[in-house]
Parts: sequence; structure tokens; C-alpha cells
Amino acid sequence: MALAFVRSASKIHEMTDVAFFAHYGETSRIVGFFPERTDTVASRILDLHRRHASAVCHVFDEAIKAHAADFRQGRLPATCLLSLVVGQQDGEGAGVEQPAAVEQPAAIDTEIRIAIDEKADRVSFDRWGEVRGTSAALIIALAEPFRRATREEQAPERYPFTKTSNLMSQLRCDDDEALRRRVLRCRNKVTQLAAHAGDPRPSIEAVIESSQWRGYRLNPSRVRIVALSDIRVPP
Repeated sequence: MALAFVRSASKIHEMTDVAFFAHYGETSRIVGFFPERTDTVASRILDLHRRHASAVCHVFDEAIKAHAADFRQGRLPATCLLSLVVGQQDGEGAGVEQPAAVEQPAAIDTEIRIAIDEKADRVSFDRWGEVRGTSAALIIALAEPFRRATREEQAPERYPFTKTSNLMSQLRCDDDEALRRRVLRCRNKVTQLAAHAGDPRPSIEAVIESSQWRGYRLNPSRVRIVALSDIRVPP
């Protein structure tokens, strides 16, 4: 959650006005509850988010400066938030201290093709292999709204998120922390599959995107659901 919080602030800090309102489409549902003009309210909402993002980024930048020597000498553990954000890691290997200066393969931005087999409770990744069990159940649960948005030809930024509470109910998770752990395990498994196939690791939200307020969804800019016959087996 902390990692997503910092990354969200970093994104907003760099967004243009158009990009912000395209990404946060729910803003259009808020402006009608204020007496001021729509453009005035929208401008204030954008300013609020930018000031918040600027404050978060400033604090984090100061923390990086304060620990510059620790970065250089590799003294920060891999699970430290500074290491996770700067190294763009996703928390894999939590609890195992690793040198922060170890170079990581660059994240890839190519299309990720998956095939879903609900009966066998498995999800196959093109060239990477498959996931089963709880990780497959998570992806399968997120696949239905993704497919519906695809059929309706929605723009990527309008693909719906599944609320955390709804996803917890579908997957029978006791609480949101259990759900976050399940999402992390799934992301780690996908990273391992890519590595075993000899590909650079995908970014943390390459398959499953998360939003603090909206929940989770399959990444509409990266994921493509295809027939199992179109999936190539791992090399």
C-alpha cells in the first residue's frame, strides 16, 4: 500500500491536466455536488491532488537525499520503501536482505497475452507458463469485468475496477490485508514466470492494477485475453 501510495503521487505530480481527468474519470461525478462552475470545481480538485502529490514527492526526495550514502554502499534492505520505489521492485523476496545497488532488469511494456480456463482453475501466459490455485482465481475474478469492457469497446482508462470489498467476497478473503497478500503473491508468481522464460521482469502493475479508492482490475493497456490455442508454451 505504501509503495502504491508513493507511485500514485509520483504519477499525479507529472500528469498534465488532460491526463489527470482521463485517468480519474470519477471526477466528473463529483463536480455536480458543488455550487460553483464545473471548470472551477475541476480546477480545485486538480490543484488539491497536485499539492498533495507535491508534498509526498518532496518528503520522499528528501529521504533519498538523507540516505544517499546508504544507497551507494548498499546498506538499505530490499524491503525498505526507498529501495522498492527507487529500484521499482514489487516486494518479491520480502524478508531477505539484498544489496540495493544490485542492478535489476528493466521492466517491459509489451503486450501480455493470457488464456483463462475456469473449469481447470488455471490461467496460461503466452511463453511464460501458467498459474493455478489462488493466483488463478484472482485473475479469473477480474477477467469478467475486463471482458465486458472489451465487448463494449471502452477506452482503457474507462475499464472498471472491482471494489476491494466485492473482490474479498468473491475470493472469500477474511480482510483486505489477506487480499493484498494474495495480489502480491500473484504478481510475484508472474514475475517468476517471466524470469524463467528469459524475459525482463514486468512492472508491478503489468497484469493487475490497483487503486487505493477503486480496487483492482486487469491492466487494460497491457493484458489481452486470447484463446488457449493462441498461447505458446514456455521455451
